[in-house]
Amino acid sequence: MNMLLKGALFAATIAVAGSINSSPAEALTWRFDNVEYVIGGTITGSFDYDADTNTYSNIDIISTAGSSGAFENGRFYPGPFINYTGTSSSGFGSPAPRNYVSNMVIGESSVSFFLDLEFARPLTNAGGTIDLINRTNLGERAGIQVRRIDTTNFNPTVTTVPVPFEFEASLGLIAPGGMFGGYVFNKKRKANKQLNA
Repeated sequence: MNMLLKGALFAATIAVAGSINSSPAEALTWRFDNVEYVIGGTITGSFDYDADTNTYSNIDIISTAGSSGAFENGRFYPGPFINYTGTSSSGFGSPAPRNYVSNMVIGESSVSFFLDLEFARPLTNAGGTIDLINRTNLGERAGIQVRRIDTTNFNPTVTTVPVPFEFEASLGLIAPGGMFGGYVFNKKRKANKQLNA
C-alpha cells in the first residue's frame, strides 16, 4: 500500500477516535403532536427526559381550556390555558416515570387541575415517536371530572426533537495535523527518491 495512503488512513483513524464522546447521554426533548381532548382543548409543548437518570426537566406543557364543565375558561379554569411546568404524583399512583408525566395546578376557587399522561411504552434515550394512552383517569382532571385524550379522531404522540449536529473540537485540531503530517511525509519521500537516484 502506498505510504501516503497509509499516512492519510492513520490521520483519519485518529480523527474518528478523537471524535468519540464517552460522556453520558444528554436528556432528549420530547414534543407533543396531535393531542386533543374529547370535549375540546389541546395539549402542546415539550419536556426533556433523560432515561439514564430517569429525570424530567424543562417541562413546558400547555393545556388549553375546553368547552364544558370545570374546563371552561372563566368557570373554574384559570384562563385560556394552564402551563404545566413540573412533575408530581397525582394521587392515583403514578406508573414508572419513564412511562408517565403528571403535574398539578391550582385553578379558580381553589380547584386543583391534574395533568396525567401515560405513554404506550417507556421513553428511552434512543428517541422516536411514542403514542399516548387514553384510559379512564388519564388526561386532565378537576375533582371528579376528567377530560380524556381523543385517540379516536387523532393519533396523539410524543416525538423527540432532532438534536443538532455538534462538531467535535478535537477534529478541528487533528485534521490540520494530519494534513501537515502527510505533507512532511511526502516531502521526505521525494528527498529519499532523489538521494537514491
